[in-house]
Amino acid sequence: MKNSSYLLLAVTCCVAFTSCKTTKLLEAPFEADAINSPPNKTLPGGPAGDEIIYHDVIVPQLKVQSSTIAGAKALAFTNIDVGNPPGSQRFVRFKAGETDLTKTVWFYYAAKNINASNDVIVDVGDGYGAAIARLRIEGSGKASVVKGSNWLEYEEIGNVGTGVHTVIFTTSLVSKTFNVTIFREGDTALTKEGLPFIEQDATQFKNPARPTIAFTHTGINGSHTYELGFVTISKKKPNNMP
Repeated sequence: MKNSSYLLLAVTCCVAFTSCKTTKLLEAPFEADAINSPPNKTLPGGPAGDEIIYHDVIVPQLKVQSSTIAGAKALAFTNIDVGNPPGSQRFVRFKAGETDLTKTVWFYYAAKNINASNDVIVDVGDGYGAAIARLRIEGSGKASVVKGSNWLEYEEIGNVGTGVHTVIFTTSLVSKTFNVTIFREGDTALTKEGLPFIEQDATQFKNPARPTIAFTHTGINGSHTYELGFVTISKKKPNNMP
């Protein structure tokens, strides 16, 4: 089995070469952002149309910092008390440019859970409201995914621990299923395959879509940070993934 740092090296190497960019739908390495500032919503360079979306209310939670994961910089998403905004305003969203969702799409990111207390929620969708998957990472590190259309029922994957973890969603609108793989630093990978989309009616998905992965915290704890080393959405399978 490959650990997360091995996959992380392969993925970040791909980021560095322009030959990978033709298959990328979104690429957010945070390297061009200013330290102690929120990330730029307009992502530099290609691909076209990719962007980061967040409401002004959560700006205090978003700061680009020196990375403990990969590269020079990372996005620290810290659960600072910002009052009680609507749920839709609590997410930071990474939204790709348009693509054919009937083709396989890979969503992947590297992260580290620091001073974890409450849950981190990770949503994957078509960018227009149709849900593909939801991952929940609890303060204990336990990771689980929503089981089908029942938002209240979760299936456990395993524990991400306290080190760097690289999460990969592989999605297929044709089969309305996804796979999730989590590579863990210094440990074996966690994998679940053939999981059903949350939304099972294919007509609810807009196509061309704007594939989106979004992150939020639950509860309030001002010291809990989910550090994102990079976020990528691609039409190509990550290097060295089985």
